[in-house]
Amino acid sequence: MGYAYVQIIHRLDVSLTEEQNRQTNPINFLDKSGKLIYSKSSEKSSLLYADRNTKLGKGYLSSGKLVNAPFDFSKKNRLPLQDLHMIVRSIIYPEAVDKKMRFNLTKDDYDFLRMYMSMTPEESDYPVYKAPEYWDNYVKFLFYGSEKDKAKPEFRIFNKVGDAYGFLIDAAYFADFKNNIEFFLSATIYCNSDGVFNDDKYDYDTVGFPFLKNLGKVIYEYELTRVLKKQADLSKFKFNYIE
Repeated sequence: MGYAYVQIIHRLDVSLTEEQNRQTNPINFLDKSGKLIYSKSSEKSSLLYADRNTKLGKGYLSSGKLVNAPFDFSKKNRLPLQDLHMIVRSIIYPEAVDKKMRFNLTKDDYDFLRMYMSMTPEESDYPVYKAPEYWDNYVKFLFYGSEKDKAKPEFRIFNKVGDAYGFLIDAAYFADFKNNIEFFLSATIYCNSDGVFNDDKYDYDTVGFPFLKNLGKVIYEYELTRVLKKQADLSKFKFNYIE
């Protein structure tokens, strides 16, 4: 689809070998009556992975012991920020990207994605996300950081984040319905001052979240003052969220 540097080669939060990650699970879809409407058998990927030499830091913990060597990310998933930015852009405005980079989705599919990308935890009835573990601004790093206050009612943030190994990532589309402005903003920051991985000693709270919060606010304040040649039509981004 034009994202040549993206590599999705292992499952998240499941410890499997490279060979095991090549195997997919069989999938069955049933309707409400239990009738089979779609079935996909297990498959095995024979894809040749691109050679990578991605080593970072000065050490990492393995089985509770410190290894004094750079951590090898060569077999980890890879999604460059520019590609994530374009993926979010293609979901919000598919007509604004090349056809080869558009997903094969219906209008209902797009509406479903957009609604859930912008929904707050308390607006979800399935799954249920309960406070205080999931607060109103949860995973809205740009503009809110780690704040636990109520989200601003005048705008929505449609985004996808990542946080792992000391990296914080957020790719977002802002829609301000009160002031009728919109913009995309994507950013990543590395928050691992000691250079050691897997020790859970990352600088998220002191460096990462404050940076992303203030970056989002600065760009938003700028957009409030910018004179637009064309007024935005944000009507398709207004949803009746589940209460």
